[in-house]
Amino acid sequence: MPYTSTCAAVPVTPVVTSSSGTQTAYRWNAHTGSPGPGGCCVIDTCSGATQFNTAAGGVGAQYDETIDTSPTTRALGATEISVGCSVPTDTNVYHLSNIYSVMFRIFPHFPLPPAPVDWPAPYTLAPGDLGVSVDTTTDPIASDALISFRPSTWRLVSESVSVDKVCAEQQLMQGHAVVSFIKEDGSPCTVTIYSQGTRTVVQ
Repeated sequence: MPYTSTCAAVPVTPVVTSSSGTQTAYRWNAHTGSPGPGGCCVIDTCSGATQFNTAAGGVGAQYDETIDTSPTTRALGATEISVGCSVPTDTNVYHLSNIYSVMFRIFPHFPLPPAPVDWPAPYTLAPGDLGVSVDTTTDPIASDALISFRPSTWRLVSESVSVDKVCAEQQLMQGHAVVSFIKEDGSPCTVTIYSQGTRTVVQ
């Protein structure tokens, strides 16, 4: 992938975005987008192919939590991390036409204050909050793991998504994902996606 950067990583720690009355909202949002640069690579042992996109890569992370203290303290919200690559799946292997995308969308149990607001289990944070990851070992709920290229007749063995590095807006953002399957004939295979791009400005 052609895009490299020595930019300093920033924490993925959620911050207060609004506070009024009994409600406080925390958010953290970063994703790659136009105009780039960026790139991605898919190493697919299921189809026996390795593909590159040298123009763009897809990485995203979003945290939304609202703490409401009336009448009792509660915390609600959603989280999401994703990695993708805009190269086509092999229709002869997957029996579907799509691009490669892997995502976890989770509605976690948020610890209530005074616990510091941060990405809760099942997420794993890198030292200094400089990255965040999750996999099917820590999050076994099948509906949380979203895969754009999974044939209905294959068994999912494992899935992991990691946002590895996030710099300031308009700088580098990197991530990777690994998905393992058992095919209909019982043979194992793995799809690995490496992706990076330019972090967009969030309005």
